[in-house]
Amino acid sequence: MKKFIFIITALISSALSFADTNLPFTRGVNLSGWFEIWNPGHSNYRLFDREDFVHLKELGVEIIRVPIHFENLSSGKPDYKIHPLTLKYIDLACDWAEELGMYLVIDNHSYNGKFRPTNRDLEQHLVAVWTQIARRYKDRSNYIIYEILNEPNEVTYYDWNRIQQKALDTIRSIDTKHTVVVTGSDWGGAGALSKIKNYKDDNLIYTFHFYSPMLFTHQSADWSNEYLNEVRDVPFPYDKKAMPKMPTKKYDSGKWMVTNYPQDATEQAIRKEIKLAYDFGQKYNVPVWCGELGVYNKAAPQESRQRWYKMAASILEEYKIAHTVWDYAGSFGIYKKGTHSIYPYDIDPEITKALGFKVPSLAGTPVPVNNNEVKFPIIIHDDFPNRNFNMWANDEFLTSCETVKNEGYCSIKATNINQYNSIHWFFKKSLDLSSIDHSRTFITFDIMFTQKDQSIDVRFTNEETKDQLPWRISKTLRAHDFELNKWQKIKIPLDQLADSGAWQNSEQKWYPGRGEFNWSGISMLWLVAEEKPVKGTIYFDDIKLIYE
Repeated sequence: MKKFIFIITALISSALSFADTNLPFTRGVNLSGWFEIWNPGHSNYRLFDREDFVHLKELGVEIIRVPIHFENLSSGKPDYKIHPLTLKYIDLACDWAEELGMYLVIDNHSYNGKFRPTNRDLEQHLVAVWTQIARRYKDRSNYIIYEILNEPNEVTYYDWNRIQQKALDTIRSIDTKHTVVVTGSDWGGAGALSKIKNYKDDNLIYTFHFYSPMLFTHQSADWSNEYLNEVRDVPFPYDKKAMPKMPTKKYDSGKWMVTNYPQDATEQAIRKEIKLAYDFGQKYNVPVWCGELGVYNKAAPQESRQRWYKMAASILEEYKIAHTVWDYAGSFGIYKKGTHSIYPYDIDPEITKALGFKVPSLAGTPVPVNNNEVKFPIIIHDDFPNRNFNMWANDEFLTSCETVKNEGYCSIKATNINQYNSIHWFFKKSLDLSSIDHSRTFITFDIMFTQKDQSIDVRFTNEETKDQLPWRISKTLRAHDFELNKWQKIKIPLDQLADSGAWQNSEQKWYPGRGEFNWSGISMLWLVAEEKPVKGTIYFDDIKLIYE
């Protein structure tokens, strides 16, 4: 294959110049959670904005990877028509990146959940998605990059090479300008590059992901290997004296990770795996890029986490392999664990430094007191969640923008919800309403019931800690008190929310209410099917706290 040539415009060459590498960027971040959604609907488009891009530029970020769940942010098969609002917000991300001189990867991050498509479905999806993306962005600057698919798996190397070629041909039939990222099967590891097809295209980047050793990087990750969920406090590098007692439950699924850890958790092992990617690039004279690397912060010792990042980043830099950490403001990122991700105060200076980013002068210092002042109204959800709240939902709690809406673009559509399932908003910063008159403070929103037997609970909860149960206060709304199929305004004074006990998740234990709800530490708002399952659909919109 001919040597990879990246066309650098006058604007780019004046901003970025790297010797001894085929890529005009060295390091960056993944913006997780922005366009990621685990059920069909719309994502939290307001999670990041131009201000975040300015902060990333200040940190020295040169490339931003944007994971997008196109399978859920589209009409689904067979057409996979991407929702107009999704495209609108991708446009904004491209605008901000181009304005600030940073590269942006449109990463097709589909099929990360339990569903695995057939080869035919996967090919159909890729052709449909990349036809739309290539047509829309073919005239954008070279700052915009396409990534065909994140971590392909449960597809053979042979089939994946064929399917990826089909996706690449689709893009090139429309757009011959933009760089395209390709990867190997088997979750896109470094070893998979050796089995990737030598594509006849001079404008490709070959990517791999790096999370070794998994016993360290994914300890206590409940979505990963069942054994890892029970692992914590594993040090890096390997230290026999510091190793915790390994769980015995479900031991078979993790035995190999424990057995191999003394050899895997060494600089030699880290270097060996990364060198697989380097050697591939040298053999075929093509650029390689580490699209993801990271350590989950839930149970990894902090100093070990810092050492891993420093070692991995330094070896990647030694081999001149550009890399983007997973992630930025999430549980693998560069903010301190347990903080509210307030820039620059909550930035972890050691992790940031270990990754080679610029450490802001105020990183790690206390958040100013005036940052904690409550200012009304507090917009929680209007079309999409406020950027200060992370939204999570069970079942079919969807953002509906094409059918029933109240005002603005979208409403929330809750359909056929199992009992006790919910949509909830995590407050990035615990809300302190202890000094506020609760009779004059209201939770307000619009609601539309569609069946007379429906009900929903409105609930606030405290965070569960060692010293505090997740106490809740709530109110039940029942459809028979409202006119059906009509938007109506709900306005509930906070002093009318009743003490409704606590469910201690860590102990799986219920506690009856005893008046201990902590108004200075409100961590979540819930809309929950508490009384019974929701049959049919309930709609919600324009959720906020007001003071009168």
